[in-house]
Amino acid sequence: MLVENECLAHKNAEQILGRPVPPPPLGACEIPIVEDYLNLITAGMHVLEVGCGTWNRIKSHCDHMRSHYEGIDTQEQDFGKKQ
Repeated sequence: MLVENECLAHKNAEQILGRPVPPPPLGACEIPIVEDYLNLITAGMHVLEVGCGTWNRIKSHCDHMRSHYEGIDTQEQDFGKKQ
């Protein structure tokens, strides 16, 4: 969301993720994209998240929905956090 030439979604994304994100518009896009995908996950589904990093929003949703979750990432650490 752009208000007075300031991207509010970018600040929101940094707060939610607890780390710096790339500059607008890309850095803030991650949150709404993931939120849209959550609506597609149903009970019993098998979900593979490639490039999952340390933010566990999809995993938490899968646990809640009783779906099977697997996340893979090539990095041992994401923004200084051990995976």
